Amino acid sequence: MWSMLFRIRLSSKGNANAILIPLTRQQHSLPISSLFRHLNSPPNLLEARRLHSLLLVLGFFHPTCPHKSFSSQLVNVYVNFGCLRYAFHAFTQLPHKSNVAWNAILRGLVGAGHFTQTIQFYHSMLIQGVTPDNYTYPLVLKACSFLHALELGRWVHHTIMYNEVHRKIKPNLYVHCAVIDMFVKCGSLEDARRVFEEMPVRDLASWTAMICGTVWNGECLEALSLFRKMRSEGLKPDSVIVASFLPACGRLEALKLGMALQGCAFRSGFDSDVYVSNAIMDMYCKCGDPLEAHRVFSHMVYRDTVSWSTLIAGYSQNGLYRESCELYVRMVNMGLTTNAIVATSVLPALGKLKLLKQGKELHNFVLKEGLVSDVVIGSALIDMYANCGSVREAESIFESISDKDIMKNLGS
Repeated sequence: MWSMLFRIRLSSKGNANAILIPLTRQQHSLPISSLFRHLNSPPNLLEARRLHSLLLVLGFFHPTCPHKSFSSQLVNVYVNFGCLRYAFHAFTQLPHKSNVAWNAILRGLVGAGHFTQTIQFYHSMLIQGVTPDNYTYPLVLKACSFLHALELGRWVHHTIMYNEVHRKIKPNLYVHCAVIDMFVKCGSLEDARRVFEEMPVRDLASWTAMICGTVWNGECLEALSLFRKMRSEGLKPDSVIVASFLPACGRLEALKLGMALQGCAFRSGFDSDVYVSNAIMDMYCKCGDPLEAHRVFSHMVYRDTVSWSTLIAGYSQNGLYRESCELYVRMVNMGLTTNAIVATSVLPALGKLKLLKQGKELHNFVLKEGLVSDVVIGSALIDMYANCGSVREAESIFESISDKDIMKNLGS
């Protein structure tokens, strides 16, 4: 009835300034089915709101309307524009709230960093009797990861397994990867290993999640074992694995393996990836070859702040304090901003060279930017002043930082 009663005629600009008209052969009109295409990609928020008004006028929010996907899609549209307030408003107007609408709100909450609200909304979804699907779980698991909520993550994982057995909703590879990622970021490698080993099929994404998570938890030897096992199964590493695994090579001082990965990156064409290049530099620095790291740095087309701070820190770690300071000066002269990472990287070199004046200038900058409360920067400042023989200044910074227990651990 609905599709036979109406058609929509758009204005000459193709926007949602539409009018409701009877279906006649004489009029130039657009079938209602094409409205969904306009909902998929409205050019701006104003057009989306006009489409919202149009859907209300046409009765698409009425309980008896059979075209439920139209109103649900509107929630997605608002989330895509980052307008959670409008998305919630449209959601509350829905007479039938589909998984598409629930998942859209969850996606919006996660995208806005509202992780606690994401869990609360997921709980409301379950209370309403809505069964989560393979689009729901990765969003909720991501919220658990950011909250480091291991028990909540286990509860979600239990729900996934329950629905697989009792409701025949089989989790896809993306869901399995999200579960692994959640467990490793919540610090439970044991749970992550169990999920990984029980997967019937493991693709590159699942290997990436497991290897990167293992490195993230500091288990470099286990990451090396996983990497070799992955290669033995015929899978080639991508840029994400290479960038994540290279730091493990550095910590293990596995220079040959790191060089092999660099060669793999070069042959695969992602050696120009800034994350890969930064990881290669970090590996060389940790393996005691800052000159090779500089060679990589000099060939980079694009350098971010991590690129500069990696080499600055690498020089200091290998006793090339003057080179570290000179590179920092070069960075500043190029107009790049000193952040917490860069400051922490260059302060040790200033201390070793006893450049007290420059150290104080950097200290003033840190104070101006409000970074002195950072425990790592505070520790670096204390070391810098101590190496320059300025014990009073070092004690003053120590007294100004409240978390002294962490400071002591950093110094041990």
